[in-house]
Amino acid sequence: MTMQLRVALPKDNLETVVSFLEKARIPIPPNILNTRAYLLSSQAMEWIIVKQIDIPMLVELGAADLGITGKHILWEQPKELVELLDLGTDRVDLFLFGESGMLSRPDLTIATKYPRITSRYFRDKGKHVRTIPAILDSLAASDAVVAADQDYALSPGRTIVDTIAASTDRLIANRSSYCLKQRTIDDFCSCLQRAI
Repeated sequence: MTMQLRVALPKDNLETVVSFLEKARIPIPPNILNTRAYLLSSQAMEWIIVKQIDIPMLVELGAADLGITGKHILWEQPKELVELLDLGTDRVDLFLFGESGMLSRPDLTIATKYPRITSRYFRDKGKHVRTIPAILDSLAASDAVVAADQDYALSPGRTIVDTIAASTDRLIANRSSYCLKQRTIDDFCSCLQRAI
């Protein structure tokens, strides 16, 4: 008897993930892309459709046994969970936008949605920076911007200075679920590995 799995999927990247699951021959509800429901069932699976940023928390707290989310989200939100597979889908590059030569300046202010990743990047370079939330008003007040979207961060005088991180989707598991449902989760992983 197989145990039921509850899997959290990112609604902001749902088409790509569903295509990958279909390629892996995982049975998914036929209307998953056309429904506004956030909880769907098919065979021995339940699917939760949520924002990608919420998936690590749902998996850590046990609301989902498994989840698919970007590695950049995991870097930004360290959680107690098990990272099972790099799916290789939905590549996200995080760019540092600024003026050429800016890395030699002291006391930089960086606007970003990714303060942990940004701080780690500069710490590895031996620099301390101040990060501020990347909202429209803060972009002009910052020396540079770390973002995934080039249109979002480019303004006159700013170019891509560096690619600070590259991320792809990961399959993550709740620690307790992985112990209690290991055989079922391993079977699920085997199906996904065939599609990678």
